[in-house]
Amino acid sequence: MDDNSLKIPKKPMPVTLWVHPEGRVVGSIFLHLPGADASHIEQPLDVMNEKTDFLVIQRDPPEGVLFYNKGSIVRLDYWDAGEVSCADGEPLPCRITMMDGSVIDGALTKAAPIERSRLYDCMNDTSERFLKLRTGANEIVLVNKSYVVCISHAAVAARIRRGRAK
Repeated sequence: MDDNSLKIPKKPMPVTLWVHPEGRVVGSIFLHLPGADASHIEQPLDVMNEKTDFLVIQRDPPEGVLFYNKGSIVRLDYWDAGEVSCADGEPLPCRITMMDGSVIDGALTKAAPIERSRLYDCMNDTSERFLKLRTGANEIVLVNKSYVVCISHAAVAARIRRGRAK
């Protein structure tokens, strides 16, 4: 039997994970190669929100493949060279405070009907464990909602900061 017949064609994508309690993990996750129809190109958010409990990581030194429990992954950072897609939905500028005290400013992007597109709706969508935030032109952070202490609109967060500065 040919060993290659059992392999699923995937491509590695470099990422940085923040795992509880291990800390920073640098490596690659694996995305399905687009099929002949290419109607959908798998994204890291698709992989993180799959119903499977574990994520396959090819670690950069030391080399090796490990399986991380998605429930212990606090966040996943990666670079997206592509343009912002309208399929991502209307960006919602926000500030997220994480359990470890870190603060992430960015724009939450999620395709949703207009009546379900508030921050509140995104946080309470039980079908997805991770949220997608664009934190820079090409910087994406996928945040595990279980590790979020609070989230606010960017304008509200700015008013609170100004109030503390007085």
